[in-house]
Amino acid sequence: MRPRPRPPGPGRGAPAAKVKPPKSNLWKFILAGVAVLLIVAAGVFAFTLRGRSPGSNTAQAPASDSDAGKTSERITQSQDGGRTSTPSNLDPAVAQRAVLYEENPGGGQQFQNFVGTAVWKTEAVNAPGRAPDLGLRIESEIPERKINVTLKMRRNTDPSFPASHTIEVIFDVPPGDAFGGVADMRGIRAKGGETAQGTPLAAEVQKVKEGYFLLALPKMQEDANLSMLRDRDWLDIPFVYANGRRAVLTFQKGTPGERALREVLNSWGQGQGQQTGSQ
Repeated sequence: MRPRPRPPGPGRGAPAAKVKPPKSNLWKFILAGVAVLLIVAAGVFAFTLRGRSPGSNTAQAPASDSDAGKTSERITQSQDGGRTSTPSNLDPAVAQRAVLYEENPGGGQQFQNFVGTAVWKTEAVNAPGRAPDLGLRIESEIPERKINVTLKMRRNTDPSFPASHTIEVIFDVPPGDAFGGVADMRGIRAKGGETAQGTPLAAEVQKVKEGYFLLALPKMQEDANLSMLRDRDWLDIPFVYANGRRAVLTFQKGTPGERALREVLNSWGQGQGQQTGSQ
């Protein structure tokens, strides 16, 4: 449950200075204009505060994979997580909820969370010797941890590469981060809710370099993968930091994500009810 916003209480302004009565109608117009500007500024400030909320310490973390491949288990975050920060440069009409869950130093099942945003959009893809195509791009930002994660989904047009689609996952972690960057990634899970147990997309994960991973989605599982992407509203990215600490980035699709995904699949001839071409 998201916490209710608690705007800070108003402060007391300085006592108004004494103003001598204006000697002309021009001064009356000037003073009236200043009063109108102050009222407008107060309204803008109140609108800005609306929707901001302090941290929560009762939300559940998404299911997390164990190193031995055991069944995923529910985990509850610690008392120090849950602080919300929305980047000011993102349009609230397209920014969806994203949460980074990180394992606490004490280990066990305690996780702390950091709230951010995810933006879904389409982008033009131009490759030498190939016709222009449309791709899907998801940009997640966790301001408090200064971590950005970008996903790029493309359809595969190379007949020599046995994949229906590819997904690039790029972690941007600040230099000198205490966790040492991202060492491993465990694939992508699709799920119906923020704390639900997800189902992994069928994919082969290849680490290209530190913080950069490539997923190849097999053609034989194309229908199942696309069905999960269409029908489920949340995605999980479980990963491991260089110091061995586990983490999960979960983010919502929402209406903007639904629209972007539908647009790109329709451009590929793989929209709802369209033939995907899998065997």
